[in-house]
Amino acid sequence: MSLLVYVPGDPIPKERARVVGGRGVTPPKTREYERRVGLYALQARSEYQRSQPWSLVGWYRVELRFCREAARGDLDNVAKAILDGLSGVLYLDDARVCELVVVRLYQGEVGAWVTVSEVPPPTGAPIPRKRPAARAPRSTHPWRARAALPAKGYRGGA
Repeated sequence: MSLLVYVPGDPIPKERARVVGGRGVTPPKTREYERRVGLYALQARSEYQRSQPWSLVGWYRVELRFCREAARGDLDNVAKAILDGLSGVLYLDDARVCELVVVRLYQGEVGAWVTVSEVPPPTGAPIPRKRPAARAPRSTHPWRARAALPAKGYRGGA
């Protein structure tokens, strides 16, 4: 059971997240490329599912071949961007990828060819858990939203 995804255009290496206001923010160029990879993967998955279902829970082998316009950029950063773009579309999380083959081509059509195959669980691999149930919505009351303050109905004292 394998699925082939072709992403046309120059593959963009994943850039380091920037810290803005105490939070890590993915640069827009990287975020846009990951979104584009996800869209092409979604299209490939929908075509595949016409004949048989594709499971998001399992263990996967990813083969990536790509060609860039310029022969620069780290191989692993291109792989990171593509794996992150496929997360949530072909598998729940890229931690489920247990085999990865990456090949950089220096001639040919610019783009990325990704083959994702489901493989048997590796020896000693944890059994996939179901997603936890959704939590109850947090209180929007400004005093009760913080855990340090007492819950509703607390009278205090003895």
